[in-house]
Amino acid sequence: MIRQVLIVLFLFNILYAQGAKYPFPQNVTYPFGTISKVVTNEFVKSWYDNWKKTYLQKCEPNTLRPGVDPLTKSLVEAQGFSMVAVAYMGDKGIFDSLYAFYVKRCSSTACGFMDWKVYCDRVVPAENGKSDGFGSATDGDIDVACALVVASWQWPDGGYLEKAKSLITKLESMITTCSGKLVLYPGCNSRNWGGCSETDISYYAPAFFRYFAKISGNTKWTKLADDTQLLRDAAANATTGLVPDWQYADGTPGSNTGRRGIYSFDAIRAPYKQAMDYLWNGTASAGIWSKKISSWAYNVGVTNIKDEYELNGTVKGTGHSMAVVGALGVAAMANSQAVVDAFAGEMIKLKDDYWYSGYLGNLYLLAISGNMWNPDIISKVNTVRKSTLVTLSNVKVKTNFGRELIISGNSGECYVALSSLSGKQVLSRVVKDNPISIDVSSLMRGCYIISISDVSGSTPERKMISLY
Repeated sequence: MIRQVLIVLFLFNILYAQGAKYPFPQNVTYPFGTISKVVTNEFVKSWYDNWKKTYLQKCEPNTLRPGVDPLTKSLVEAQGFSMVAVAYMGDKGIFDSLYAFYVKRCSSTACGFMDWKVYCDRVVPAENGKSDGFGSATDGDIDVACALVVASWQWPDGGYLEKAKSLITKLESMITTCSGKLVLYPGCNSRNWGGCSETDISYYAPAFFRYFAKISGNTKWTKLADDTQLLRDAAANATTGLVPDWQYADGTPGSNTGRRGIYSFDAIRAPYKQAMDYLWNGTASAGIWSKKISSWAYNVGVTNIKDEYELNGTVKGTGHSMAVVGALGVAAMANSQAVVDAFAGEMIKLKDDYWYSGYLGNLYLLAISGNMWNPDIISKVNTVRKSTLVTLSNVKVKTNFGRELIISGNSGECYVALSSLSGKQVLSRVVKDNPISIDVSSLMRGCYIISISDVSGSTPERKMISLY
């Protein structure tokens, strides 16, 4: 009996040590822009849980691989998408397993970055006349760096800050200068390629670049964030705001290798990444562009948006999915309440029916629901809301025959999460009412860890409970 108690206490301590500092959901109000209330935390979590079940694949020991189509393959862009989402959701075990896979798939051929298309244990060879998977794709490695930054916020003692610094420093080799502007090389295959004559605006994450500058101490990242505005606006159509998949540094659509200069499967990510710089930092030009492209899309009709357009708005594609609609929904946060709610309403009707939508849907839903925060935003939110802080010592939790949790004594908003002893989160709620009953009848009988934190994002208080 004593041994069993010690084992339970050991597992409890592991869970406590791995707890996220800012557990989902946070539901912050961004310093700039309009947030929609249409997308619920439950919908965000259900989309995320379905994505985990559908796409994450076990690989080598202690690694998880982000499967695409087919699931036997992985792309570095999926690697980045997945790690950002998992960090914001606070799944430390999954994050570490994904990062372990990323490290294993980095190679000298990719200049120290991850090869862009891989199997579990090797690079995907050339197939159907298409190039092999050797070499890097900068967008994926940038997103992995973003994820490590978020992980350093979530788990400050986890060593993620040094990992983030190391990757950010390595990524500085992927920046070049074109007529005074800083521009990203799209990738490296034994040597960097593209740049002034070939870059992709959807690779640029200016909101995070500003944090890269803070973390690395290199102001080059701040200039790249500022120059992102110039690159985007140089290529954007003056009427629609649409930007091309690929462009020259001077804004000419396309590239010197014949890559497409239309709004398609690369460019459809750009509204999300550009809007975040407005939502977080109030970058005026990002807000102006986000409003323009979302206004154009709103006038087309949120149910009519397709996945490919000429820059003048002539439709070319036939697909209507979360991948394209969700990004415009985030851009609509720089628009009016009616516009953002219209996009949000359409987003929750869409399904994860293709890997690209599944991965990107996580990010769009986190952003539009106020769950893509940074520590500065959390700090400002807490200053405004500190009058509603919960005195956690007064919060009482009891169970009613294993069918419901009854939480009382909360004087304001708090976050409640229930996890198994292995660390798997099985329930999360924002609790505002007092008292409140939460149905847990679907959970198996046994011991669980309940964690309760207030809106300050302080370390959650945890206790063990039994559902019987």
